[in-house]
Amino acid sequence: MSSPTRPGIFFLENVDEKVMHSPKSSVFFEIFKKHLTLFFFVYICFGENINSDKIMECSGISCVISCIANVAEIVGVGFAIFGAILAYVQWRHGKKVERNSQMRSLITGLLDDERIYKIILDIDHGRLEGIQGTENEGPVDALLFNLNYVCHSYRKKLVDKDDISLIDYLLNRILKNHEIQDYLDFMENFSKENGVESPFSELVKYNGERKKSINRR
Repeated sequence: MSSPTRPGIFFLENVDEKVMHSPKSSVFFEIFKKHLTLFFFVYICFGENINSDKIMECSGISCVISCIANVAEIVGVGFAIFGAILAYVQWRHGKKVERNSQMRSLITGLLDDERIYKIILDIDHGRLEGIQGTENEGPVDALLFNLNYVCHSYRKKLVDKDDISLIDYLLNRILKNHEIQDYLDFMENFSKENGVESPFSELVKYNGERKKSINRR
């Protein structure tokens, strides 16, 4: 015998009386097979406490109010999650823009300083001769201090490989230069003798990691 149609439970038409009084899992199964969309609608309204007695007792108005409340709650949670994801994406984008701005300022500063730019060109063309005690020492120190800061930021994950790739050529040419290598070794030994860390220690660490990476290829 078919269950009579009542407000809020019209989708239960043609569900056998035997099924209506069977265990809750059977009710779920029959309703799910016959009315998938409406089953989802009712599940939203009643949540995990859904059962046949509760459905049968539900009046039209109370069902509508209950459904609206539950849907509103679900929508609210959805908006909260979406808002959190959007805020995270915006934060990530903002950090990337900030890092790019810092790298741009660094590169601009190096190129705008005529003495440092001359040193960069001398290194690139193999013309750098002597550092310690020469007129080259000041601009070389300034160049290495800037690059040391970048390597420190990279190790602290304040910048990533994409950021550091902007000066990858510059780093590669400088760290391969024999005069620069000798000067970094000198500063490392001199700092140890005085019980302090080299002012270019981060650059030395980065160079060591770079060499290991090259050897693994």
